[in-house]
Amino acid sequence: MKIIRRKWLFLAILFLSFVVGSGAVYWRWFHAPARPAGEQEEIALEQVRRSLESPSLRENFDVQEFLFRWQTSLPQTPIPHDEIFELLVGLLNHPYAALRAEAAQALARLKITPAAPYLLEVLQFESPFSPIYEDLVSAYQELSGLAWSYEIDGWAREFERWWSLHPQAPLEFLVWKIQLFRNLVPSFEEFLYPGVTHTIPLEHVVWGGVAKDSIAALNMPKVISVAEAEYLQEGEMIFGVYLNGEARAYPLRFLDWHELVNDELGGEPIVLSYCTLCGSAILYSRRINNGRVLSFGTSGLLYKSNKLMYDAETKTLWINFLGEPVVGSLATQEDLQLEALPLTQTTWSRWKTEHPETTVLAPLIKAARSGQAQIIGSGGGELYSPGSAYREYRQSSETFFPVIERDARLAPKDWVYGLLLDGQAIAYPLELLRERGILNDAVRDLAIIVEDGIVGMDYWKQGGAVRAYASAGVILRREANGEIRDEAGQLWKLAENFLWNEATGEKLPRLNGHKAYWFAWVAFYPATALYRETER
Repeated sequence: MKIIRRKWLFLAILFLSFVVGSGAVYWRWFHAPARPAGEQEEIALEQVRRSLESPSLRENFDVQEFLFRWQTSLPQTPIPHDEIFELLVGLLNHPYAALRAEAAQALARLKITPAAPYLLEVLQFESPFSPIYEDLVSAYQELSGLAWSYEIDGWAREFERWWSLHPQAPLEFLVWKIQLFRNLVPSFEEFLYPGVTHTIPLEHVVWGGVAKDSIAALNMPKVISVAEAEYLQEGEMIFGVYLNGEARAYPLRFLDWHELVNDELGGEPIVLSYCTLCGSAILYSRRINNGRVLSFGTSGLLYKSNKLMYDAETKTLWINFLGEPVVGSLATQEDLQLEALPLTQTTWSRWKTEHPETTVLAPLIKAARSGQAQIIGSGGGELYSPGSAYREYRQSSETFFPVIERDARLAPKDWVYGLLLDGQAIAYPLELLRERGILNDAVRDLAIIVEDGIVGMDYWKQGGAVRAYASAGVILRREANGEIRDEAGQLWKLAENFLWNEATGEKLPRLNGHKAYWFAWVAFYPATALYRETER
């Protein structure tokens, strides 16, 4: 068998880490019996009947539109619409592998070519080691006319190829896909339902391998002082926040597993949203423009390999990378966007030296058989350890999940530091920033300062914090002793939210920016400029 899938090993680790013990119904997709017998067959057929009678599916799915939407040729022998509908329902609702395979084979035999993307969706949830995987692939190839990729992350590449060739999905496909996701994870019905408002193409939304809240957010976590934080290693990575005179450190070892922290600091309700797949940690205010405060959780869904978080108050889906509502009731509000706040990624040693008064999250353990966190001493569980999560993903050059927009100026998982300046996106290669130490961008009138540290594929060695400042024409350099001086030799001091001239008191304000993989930055900012070595 020529299928080799590191992605599936990665997803299996995710699945076991976050979902075991949660009672998730989608185990059936990976461990489905070959074929029902006796009473079990009646149960399977009853599930088909329930889907056929589902108002959301039956009332919103137009078989005639399905047949003609892509302007494909119809079979010479007319096929009853009910039969076609039942076959499509058979793809999404059977808990038995053989019945899904039979539906796929029948669609291929009848040459129902518009069913190709339906098979592609089902293949996302079918392990390459499933006994029916080849049957589904064969049916997809027959109907799509495309050769299946058996390379690493082949499904993601096929997804990208299909939707690049077919820029917009018809309504009936979205109705069917919503039903598929709701069948897979019932809690998805809180986010996905016929007629839901959306500002992104729902056909590009994919399952992230976990259920809603299986990656549990940390809510108002307990914090301790520097003196009490004996569990932290000096060189390990943290995300540092300084707001209204208060400092707090959030260790990456916890964010790797929980991805979201709802907290309050300096009187400001905040959410630290971390997408492990994009390498992007962004700090937002939880207070939206009408003064309402939201709380966020992980939906289990992805868009452009970026996490879709949701707010508990309205069940609207938000893009981590942009802080914008994209699916749900709040997506109707024009120009609604979470306010981004300064965030520093550095080592624990440097942060506590710069902010000796900082608080930091108290030590946690992962509770047995769940992704929930507990304070150490509150029960049995597995200790978090630095770098224990996503190690294989970080070392791989692959993205694992689909990203339709690609840009060859850099490798997909090259690190960049991204900024938005007057609506214009600009990305600075992190390797170049490390080499320069201080980069003076005279064209954009800013200075980017990197602390001494190693920036490379190993995320845990990115010890150099990156901060950008509006330079107002000031050209800076780093002396051999580490001091920052301008062309006149005047000394500048690094503060968290500004850079200040010790002699004159002049302050250069900090600009919001963050690190990310190149594929993620360019997916959301396709018109981004890329700083090159030749620029001065």
